[in-house]
Amino acid sequence: MATSRPIVSRRTEQACREVGQTDVARPVAWLLVVLVGVAVAGPSLTQTVLDLAAGKGPFPALAPLTRTEPGLGGFLDDPFAVNRAFLHAIETSEDRLEDESWLRARLLPPTQRFFTEGLGLGNEQAVAGKDGWWYLADDLGHVVGRGFLAPEVLLRRERDGGVTPDPVPAITALAGELRGRGIELLVVPVPAKPTVVPRPLSRRDTRAPVRNPSFETFLDRLAAAGVPVYEPTADLLAVESAGKPSFLRTDTHWTPAGLDGVAVGIASRLEALGVTGRPGDYYRRPARVAGRGDLTAMLALPSASPVLAPETVEVEIVRTVAGETWRPAPSAEVLLLGDSFSNVYSEPALGWGTGAGLGEQISFHLGAPVDRIALNAGGALEVRAELSRVAKADPRRLAGKRVVVYQFAARELSIGDWRLLAGL
Repeated sequence: MATSRPIVSRRTEQACREVGQTDVARPVAWLLVVLVGVAVAGPSLTQTVLDLAAGKGPFPALAPLTRTEPGLGGFLDDPFAVNRAFLHAIETSEDRLEDESWLRARLLPPTQRFFTEGLGLGNEQAVAGKDGWWYLADDLGHVVGRGFLAPEVLLRRERDGGVTPDPVPAITALAGELRGRGIELLVVPVPAKPTVVPRPLSRRDTRAPVRNPSFETFLDRLAAAGVPVYEPTADLLAVESAGKPSFLRTDTHWTPAGLDGVAVGIASRLEALGVTGRPGDYYRRPARVAGRGDLTAMLALPSASPVLAPETVEVEIVRTVAGETWRPAPSAEVLLLGDSFSNVYSEPALGWGTGAGLGEQISFHLGAPVDRIALNAGGALEVRAELSRVAKADPRRLAGKRVVVYQFAARELSIGDWRLLAGL
């Protein structure tokens, strides 16, 4: 009598006939394993050989773990400290491999050039738009992503990122501490570039500002807490309507025209809060500045790539009537607390000249000196921590202040750490 085959076997055969099955010969399988292994381990092995040849030893970042370090102790004394140090060393080695790898330096630029110039693509940091416009991926993610105040988003960021994601308690706490000193807080969230200039990213003629779904709720909560906010999107759009770009084409930051429009708006709000100045105490001198956009610099392209061509703008350098260069004034009634949007055109390291930043333009339009504490990429946490440190180290720094202008990039609402800090 014939023996029937198991039903599972018949179904497996049927699935293989319907879906298809690929048989790989053993030599081909071994070749694929070797190629994958080389692709995965090749950069590390190559860099290790080069480090040994240079006398650095393998994985220089792991070297501290091979000798006694102060505070590290023995493994049995504090295994968790050793584990944390080991994980930190591994992360440092991975970052160094990514930044200094010999293979990366040789292969990435021509590969990125093919994708950028040939296919019009960026990378995980910079997103290509039409007509030579570039955008920061974090800006785009903030604008088109889930609402940053959505409960599930807050929970995920707190659980997976180890940060305090809700910005409102941190901002209202800062406002309360300043009010206790008789100082008003003016919040200035600078809109992301895609909010104001969305057209190069869209097939449609998009002109309306595009905001994160939680942004209006954020403004409403600050208003309910009595915290003044100057939201400059309308003024940046007015610059666009006047035929001037408000943001740089290849950079995350605003143009001098966009910055100036916002400085006018801030000066107006400061006057409404009781700050007065003397028009004519400052004057401006135009100058042309050529800079390389920070977005195209993220692409690691060969230096000859036309994508890296500098962008030229006309800035307005601010000086006092005595001809002196503008400087932050610790005794000023206004303190500008900001990030790179405050520093651009003022800090040489950003590559767009000096003497024409946000603090300078506020002084010009207000006719009054301005103090400044600004840290690049530090709008959510670091600049607040620096304010606290400065206020404790020198209590006179906040003496006589009437308003603190807190400027930060709006993307920080989605990616920043908004933990509460100790009092001022």
